[in-house]
Amino acid sequence: MSTTATIKLEGLNSVRELIASLSPALEKANERAQNKMAYTLMQAEREQVKTDLNWPTSGTVSSIMYKQYGATSLRFPGPPQVTIAVPDIKGAGVFVGDFFGGTVAKIDSILGVQIAGGLPAGPKRSELILMQRGYMRPDQMWVPAEVAPRDKYGNIPGSEWSAALTNLGFNQYAPPVQAKQWAIMGKPGNYIGIWKKVTDPSVPGQWQPWVYFVKRPNYQPRFQWDARADMEINAQFESILAWYIDDELNKL
Repeated sequence: MSTTATIKLEGLNSVRELIASLSPALEKANERAQNKMAYTLMQAEREQVKTDLNWPTSGTVSSIMYKQYGATSLRFPGPPQVTIAVPDIKGAGVFVGDFFGGTVAKIDSILGVQIAGGLPAGPKRSELILMQRGYMRPDQMWVPAEVAPRDKYGNIPGSEWSAALTNLGFNQYAPPVQAKQWAIMGKPGNYIGIWKKVTDPSVPGQWQPWVYFVKRPNYQPRFQWDARADMEINAQFESILAWYIDDELNKL
């Protein structure tokens, strides 16, 4: 801070008067500096998401917004215009707007496990059954092959899995299955997946891959949300605050 204030101790009352006159100016400088820092950080985070996600949608970028000092909500310009509630904090801040929920959300809840890091959900019930029988390792998961039917979420329907597990002899309460429609391929310690018998004459070969057993990925964090915030604040906030303190003191 280039401006310095010299307090001459001419008497206790004059000191009190000087402190009282400085207090509103310092509070105003703090408010203006926080708003400037939050806006600067919003811009930096928007650039960061473009770097980390390669080709993010415009909605993902614009969902990163800043709240001014003292504000209780964000106003997304739209269209359509949406008012978003923010945490009950007085200071300025940068948030990810959840326009459907009408509030703010954590970055990982918007962008998923690939961004926040960690393991995908699971193991599924079918995976647990296969693990218990030694066909899958605890560090594996299955992924559907081309012949497997999918629901709208890209998963194999539960009814299809139930039929497969029964056909493989894993359902002790079901009657014996005469015709084999599914088979586990590979050998102990190195099973590679489940194949399904295909009756379509246009498909070459009777057996086709149905699911593959693959190593469960451990995603590493890709979006440097907190790291970018720390870097920007450490690099800029002190000088921003000093400038606004100077500006406010020059008005006295």
